[in-house]
Amino acid sequence: NVLICTLFKGQNIRITPHSNDKINIFDIKRNYTEGGENAVELKVGFMANFCEIAKGSSITPEERSIIGRCVKRIYSTYLTTGREEDLPTFRTFWEEIKRQPEIEAKNLSLILEYYANGNYFFDGHTNVDLGNRYVNIDLSATGDEKTLSMSVILELVWQQVYENHKMKI
Repeated sequence: NVLICTLFKGQNIRITPHSNDKINIFDIKRNYTEGGENAVELKVGFMANFCEIAKGSSITPEERSIIGRCVKRIYSTYLTTGREEDLPTFRTFWEEIKRQPEIEAKNLSLILEYYANGNYFFDGHTNVDLGNRYVNIDLSATGDEKTLSMSVILELVWQQVYENHKMKI
């Protein structure tokens, strides 16, 4: 509830197709796994699932390889510097997919183009306080993109829950 969130000085996030509230789909905590799994590898899996939802059908092994290659490439600068400003964005991912020579990459880039061109809440750097103790996420206006939106939010929640667990919150 927005009113309760406001009373507790929480962060209200309204998810709509042209929302001003942005959550970077590529925000990542380098060590958000318990078993020592590579955080970038986990993001590869997430992006493969994301692309599958956006595509509306299963991705092929070739598409999975392209997605994996591109995710790893776009994180390279951030992994070297560790600076938040070097985190890739969805547009960075889309541009990397477009640079790939395979026909599968061209098809993927066409499917993802809508999301990469400023049309959704995960198309830029995060501009909301996800570290706030009380976060209200309103998904009521997501329309046809509800499954995709919920997938992005679930990834965000998983990272935050794990971080809170590590900090014993």
